[in-house]
Order: sequence, then structure tokens, then C-alpha cells
Amino acid sequence: MDLNRFTEKAQGAVAAAQELARTHNHSQIEPEHLLLALLTQEGGIAPQIMRKLEVDPGLVRQGLEEELGRMPQVHGAAAQVYISPRLQQVFGVAT
Repeated sequence: MDLNRFTEKAQGAVAAAQELARTHNHSQIEPEHLLLALLTQEGGIAPQIMRKLEVDPGLVRQGLEEELGRMPQVHGAAAQVYISPRLQQVFGVAT
């Protein structure tokens, strides 16, 4: 996966997803991290799209936070965060 092929907004969302994974002590960046990053991105279009689909972005954010809270956590010095196979599959389908 070449992040240089992504727009600046997409690169920012991936970086924010990585930070969310770190904040939650997760060893892998999952699709849930990326979706939450997209929903909270300044000037992002994800919330607008959800509203057009008559989906409440706030409820989706709340559900994502709950799901992230249920994911296994890793503690210790190894702070390296990797893209999960599930997220790699999402990127593969999207490109």
C-alpha cells in the first residue's frame, strides 16, 4: 500500500486512525479506527454522506468507540502499530 497515492485528507485519516489505535493500546489499525477517524476529521465528508443516507454520525461514532473499547489491548514498550489484514483488504477493494 502506497500512502503517497492517497489524497492529503486520506493520508490524514490514516494517520489519525493510527493515533486512535495507539491511544486505545491496540497493536493493529482496524477499519473501525479508520471510520472513526473519517467521522471526526475536520472538514471531512463522511458525516455529510451519512446524514444524506439518514444515518446519525453521532450514533455511529458512539458505536465505534464502544467497539474499540472491546478490542484486545497491548501494553508495554512495543508501541509499533500495524495495519490489520482486514484494513488491508478494505484498501485493496478501494483501489
